[in-house]
Amino acid sequence: MRRSAVALGVVLAVGPIDACGDEDAPTRERAQGDAQVGGAVVATVDGHPITVADVEAQIRAEGGTPEDALAALERQMLLALEAERLGYGERSDVRRETRRATVQALLAAIEREHPPSAIDDATLRQTYDEAMSGRQGQAPTGERFVVPEKRRSEHVLVRVEDASREREARRVASALLAELERDPTALETTLATLRGQTEREGFPLLVEEVPFVARDGSLEAGFEEVLFAGDAPGLRSELARTSFGWHVLIVREIQPRVERTFEDVAPELREEATNQRRFQALIAMLDRLRAEAGVEMVPAGVEAALRLEIAE
Repeated sequence: MRRSAVALGVVLAVGPIDACGDEDAPTRERAQGDAQVGGAVVATVDGHPITVADVEAQIRAEGGTPEDALAALERQMLLALEAERLGYGERSDVRRETRRATVQALLAAIEREHPPSAIDDATLRQTYDEAMSGRQGQAPTGERFVVPEKRRSEHVLVRVEDASREREARRVASALLAELERDPTALETTLATLRGQTEREGFPLLVEEVPFVARDGSLEAGFEEVLFAGDAPGLRSELARTSFGWHVLIVREIQPRVERTFEDVAPELREEATNQRRFQALIAMLDRLRAEAGVEMVPAGVEAALRLEIAE
């Protein structure tokens, strides 16, 4: 069964948002359905049914578990009924086939109620400064606004496939390091020669370039430690040991750590703050709608829905 982190795809596709209708849209009483819980009906929202077939179709469309699908359908129904009340859809639009388009229209209008321009620069600056300096005794979180130092490298690997030959493999790697250190002006020539070799004294040999990486644990600790030793590019005088074997490292290029300025990250912060406001408002709206609408579940119907298994 596919799993999805999206609880309400149609809402999250637009962005979690508040529920206030267009000021010019006519409002009316929310339509109540007359469905009865039972049979294939799992639940009703203000009398409008959610069926086992609806749950199955939701899982096929969005993935997730039956629990996820049922919760998403409840939220979609609540939003569709609110959209209808605010004049964004006809009464027939609470049917599953057209419910999503109706909710989308409502959400598009609601989104305009919380534009990015509503977030002032002072609020964004405060968020940035607090992240960079830490607050209330907490460690700074400003690393998210830092592009870490990255290094590009090349290495010569003496692969160790037999643990009993560990010391011998290290001796071979040390000899290769000495060969590269002997004449710095001939480093590239020596490496070019090694690239054409596949073994040295019975050990598999590999010369390989490693693209830019940060010191973030993406490489094995033994390799990373040697790679980030020293402040300048060049051949490292220490061997690195990893699960693959012994490495001779050449740091090719260093991209220094860069702090992103407030001006750099302001658009990102504005988007985050806007989405946060919309999300908080959406939660408040759904809580209100649940309190106003009659949501009825039937254990037998829910049990049938939760037993659904959807083949890939």
